[in-house]
Formats: sequence, C-alpha cells, structure tokens
Amino acid sequence: MGFDLYFAGAVLEEVIDYQKELGVCKLFSQLTERKYINSWADAIREGKTSGKLFVDSGAFTAHNKEITIDVDEYIDYVNSLGDYVTLFAQLDKIPGKRNVPRTVKDVTEAPKISWDNYLYMRERVNHPHKLVPIFHQDEPFEWLQNMLEWRDEKGEPIPYIGISSSKDKGAKYREEWYWKVFSVIQRSSNPNVKTHAFGTSSTKHLELFPFTSADATSWIQTAVYGSIETDFGTIMVSGVQENSKEHIKHCPISFKALKEYVESFGFELNNLIYDTDVSTARLERKKFNIAYLKRWADNYEYKGPKSFINNRGLF
Repeated sequence: MGFDLYFAGAVLEEVIDYQKELGVCKLFSQLTERKYINSWADAIREGKTSGKLFVDSGAFTAHNKEITIDVDEYIDYVNSLGDYVTLFAQLDKIPGKRNVPRTVKDVTEAPKISWDNYLYMRERVNHPHKLVPIFHQDEPFEWLQNMLEWRDEKGEPIPYIGISSSKDKGAKYREEWYWKVFSVIQRSSNPNVKTHAFGTSSTKHLELFPFTSADATSWIQTAVYGSIETDFGTIMVSGVQENSKEHIKHCPISFKALKEYVESFGFELNNLIYDTDVSTARLERKKFNIAYLKRWADNYEYKGPKSFINNRGLF
C-alpha cells in the first residue's frame, strides 16, 4: 500500500537529480518553476524517472505578490505538457488580500470564483480528469458538497479533490476541520473520491485521514535547521543547537542505533552533522529526509476510522 507524497520546493539541481533517481512524486508551481516542470516532464518521457508530476497553479504565491494569473495562458501551458502530468491544480481564488483580515464577503465570494474557474478550465483542458478543484478551510461546506455531487455529461463524478487547510491555524484546528471534511465526503454520493492534502506534511494527519496524496516542504526546513526526520521523531544532528530538546544528545535511541538506522538508508551519520562544511551537511540532510519520507510513503499505513474507507478500494 503506497501513498503519493509530492515533494515541493528546493530546486537545486543536485536535489532534483536525486529525486528523479529515487522516483519520488514532485510538485512544481507553474508560476515560478516552469523550467523544472519541463525538465521533469522530459525525464518522464525519456524514461529517466518514474516520479509523478503535479503542476500547481501558483495561486497562493500570486495572492501574496498581488499579481494576476492568466487562466487561458495556464490552460495552454498545461495542455502543452501532454500526457506527462499526473495532476494539475485548478486556478483557485484565495480569499481576501494579503495582510488584511478576511471578511465574510471574501470567504463567501472566493469559492464561487474558484468553482467558475474550475468549470471554465474543465471545458478547455485536454485531460479534465487530471484537473483538481480545491476546497479551502473556512469556506462554507456547501462548496465541498457541490464538488462531491457534481456530475459531468456522462454522469461521472469529480475523481480528485484538493483539500487546503489554513496555514495560519494550529494543528488541532486543522485536525478538527479534517474530521468534518471526511465526514462530509463519507456521507456524499461520491465517498470514494481521491483527495490531495495541500501543504500538509504531518504524517500523523496523513495516517489519521484517508488522503490519497499530499505535498510538503517540511523536508527542506528540517534539514536547513540542522535536523533529520526519522521514525523516532525529528532529531537535530547539528552541533550548533546542542541545548535543543530535539538534539542528538537527547535522542530516544543510542548514537550507535541512530548511526545504524541512518546507514539503512545508505547514508553516513557523520555526513549529516553540521561541522565545518555547512552546505554539504545541509544537502545530505535534505537527501536523507527525501529518502526517509519516500520510504514512509511507500510503506504507508492508514490508521484512521474504518468508516472513512469502507467503500474505498485503495485501502
């Protein structure tokens, strides 16, 4: 049983080459990363990677930079990529304006604009079944229900829906929202719909709820701040912050056991430790985190309520 974990961020060529070699799933933004999208699509076409490709619209970045994305140009670009894209996100509307509190009007109008964009794109893309509509936290649940009950001209439902939690909300608030999301899905006429968790790297949440896929950048931040992700939690191996409770000195397993654990992924623990060669150690930690999360995804085990997956053939 596997899970499609799409690695986002970090466009260092050496990191991308390693990801291609491992065959990980990769998410890029069409707004800022077309060079890398084209390269990944070429690698798929040439048989140089088995990794899936998810193209994001870049709506969140555009929202923060207060720029507008041309939906027709985005459609043309996605169509130009042919069959090598696994999924691509609709151009969604992020409620409100940057650094301005959202109003009720913002939250009410945004999902209508997003839905209209989805229908507009669906009529014009070459592979509408790969187009992913997005439901955002704080939007009225009627819009999620609308996605679940919608049918095309052949009576087919939407096969894949994106679930985007608020990044400025705490983990507990997001978890409570996920419970509501999957309760609505389970009670709908499309309970087997596949779901993608946007920007969610919490393996706890990904194991507790039956997402089909997710994207994350946590592997980058963890490595940059001197840590690696393991089955024993996040462990800081950098010598800079030895007083941190996550530091290797306070590791729940012995140094020898951790060394052997790291070696099981094909890495040397000493090469991950922050020493004189900062950039090399940081790069090695990124690679280790990729390898760890790839293994986690390949061996994914759903641990949530059976009621959420009773009708699903994937679990």
